[in-house]
Parts: sequence; C-alpha cells; structure tokens
Amino acid sequence: MKRQDRIEHTLHTLNKTDNAVSLNLQLSECIREGDSVVLIEDGVYQCLTLGTQTANHWAESALKIYVLRPDAEARGIQIDEIQQPKIALIDYQDFVQLTLKYKKVVSWY
Repeated sequence: MKRQDRIEHTLHTLNKTDNAVSLNLQLSECIREGDSVVLIEDGVYQCLTLGTQTANHWAESALKIYVLRPDAEARGIQIDEIQQPKIALIDYQDFVQLTLKYKKVVSWY
C-alpha cells in the first residue's frame, strides 16, 4: 500500500466490553470524526449494545465500526445479531489491511 493511499485518520482497537466505563469514556473523548474502531477480543460484545449508549459515546463519532469475526464467533455472538449499517465484520487479513490503511493505530486495553 502506498503512503498516499492511507487515510489521514486513526484506527482505534478496543478489547473491553461496555462495562469498562472509564476506558470507553476515554475513547469517546479522544475519537475524532473520520476515525474508525475495531472491536476485538471481549470488545466484540459491544456490537450488541451499540445504539443504546448515552450521548457522546464513541460510536456516534466513528466513521465505521469493525468487528473481528473470529472473536465474535468464539464468544457465541451470532452474526445475524449484528444488524447496524455502520458495522462491518472482518477477518484477520482485513484487520491487517486496515492497520496499513490508516495513518495511525491506537489500542485501548
């Protein structure tokens, strides 16, 4: 991937559930319009509650929300439960491509 093909935004990875209130609040304060989020590990549970959060949640600002399919499947999340147009399921290869596409990647653990 050429440098000019990169998006001038940030890709955030999140591995905690929505019960990690402090972490989710920090992400909400840092995310900018045009940034995207990849839900990994236990973070994939958040795809089931998106749209039910309070105002100013990071999901409102995210351009796109990606859910790592193998992590969702490992946790018993049925793919048909994920019904929001802003959410896309990805595999590991897609994840690697996303990390190359964005200018920087920030991990939230």
